[in-house]
Amino acid sequence: MRRNRDKTKALLEELVNRLFAEEQTVRPASPGDAYLMGADGRYLGKITPDSSDPDALTNPYGRHGSRYSPYSIFNPTSPYGSKEGEFSIHNPHTTTPPELYLQGKPAGRVTANKKLPDAIDTEIFLNRLETANPQIC
Repeated sequence: MRRNRDKTKALLEELVNRLFAEEQTVRPASPGDAYLMGADGRYLGKITPDSSDPDALTNPYGRHGSRYSPYSIFNPTSPYGSKEGEFSIHNPHTTTPPELYLQGKPAGRVTANKKLPDAIDTEIFLNRLETANPQIC
């Protein structure tokens, strides 16, 4: 009986690891999309005027816009949204913030660290995301 449980546990762990690996490789649907990419290679969401899009940064119920998602810049405890997160837009000391891509090309890093040469200020980015989303796209 014990051996079957061990095999089941190993199988479940392998499946979870595969699912996590597949989720890590999620990319925007179109190379022309505007999106954020974490410095660790994690896709952090699409910038779109459609806030019902499951990948939209502005979807408060989606995996990238929810304040509870571990992959959201809006989660104050995630590595992407906390003030101390290594990959966070809110960490004024990070050297590895997310990169903004426009039409598939890097446009700068969204960060509270004003010392980075290609920095896009976090507050300005969030303000434009909230008020002028179509202009960012």
